[in-house]
Amino acid sequence: ARRSVELACALVARQGRWLLVRRPAPGLFAGLWAPPAAEVGQGEPRQALPAVLDRLGLRCAVGPEVARVTRTLTHVELTLRGFACEPRLAAGASAREELRWAGPGELGAAGVPTAVRRLLEQL
Repeated sequence: ARRSVELACALVARQGRWLLVRRPAPGLFAGLWAPPAAEVGQGEPRQALPAVLDRLGLRCAVGPEVARVTRTLTHVELTLRGFACEPRLAAGASAREELRWAGPGELGAAGVPTAVRRLLEQL
């Protein structure tokens, strides 16, 4: 049986480009690029994002849910919930190796999972 996983994704945009972070290994989408995200348990998904953003050196106001994608993977029933986030970058955050900005035309070549591309295409 597949386990259900729900990720709250911080959709941070700047000048038409999305903020992406390299996903940690091991784990879902390990080594690929995706918006900062937190696995959601029982509770409000928006509450999980500030701590994740803070660990990356980012300050963002987490806004409303603006996109949602559900995908069935080989071992996981995955739901991605995208929340609009207003960036207030901390000093040095954009220079970190595990962060990058990518525009819509760059997502395929940037190693972004298909489920994440579908989430961003809704915006």
